[in-house]
Amino acid sequence: MTDEPRQMAGRPRQRNWDGVAAIIAACVGLLALLVSGYTAYIQRQQVRAQVWPYLQFEYSNVLAHLEWRNQGMGPAIVRSVQAFVDNKPQHNWHELRESLGLDLHFQSSSMNSMVLTPGQSLEWMKFQNTEDFARFYEVEKRMKFRYRVCYCSTLDECWLLDSDMPKRQSVESCPALSAADEFND
Repeated sequence: MTDEPRQMAGRPRQRNWDGVAAIIAACVGLLALLVSGYTAYIQRQQVRAQVWPYLQFEYSNVLAHLEWRNQGMGPAIVRSVQAFVDNKPQHNWHELRESLGLDLHFQSSSMNSMVLTPGQSLEWMKFQNTEDFARFYEVEKRMKFRYRVCYCSTLDECWLLDSDMPKRQSVESCPALSAADEFND
């Protein structure tokens, strides 16, 4: 029994190759996990770009209309629409006409709960002639006609477009509006 420890001490130490192989396998697995996570992140960014909506509001004195246009790559799902005259909420087209004090006739379209596909446009207000449009344009600037639209992508990424803000804002979600706050166009 006393010779055993001496025999082991004289023998060269052997490596445990199973342990080394396990460490290498764990490193390879971790690297594969990191690569797959990064790939998923890149794919998500590509999908976001493919479904990104971009609503624009345009005045056209040549066509005598106010128009919404989706210039993005994906559908714009309109969640809420608000209109204001002198910072007072407007609830419908009739109230808007009265607040502006104009007896103008124009065709109007609804934006609430609309889905605008890429490249699609919607005439929000279409005037009968350019003179009516010019009168509207003068009055709406003086009386401060303002709009606010919240819309989302198919991935539920949302933006708030407010005519008082220099650019659209990314928001967590569109605000839930009461019937008194929403413009029922």
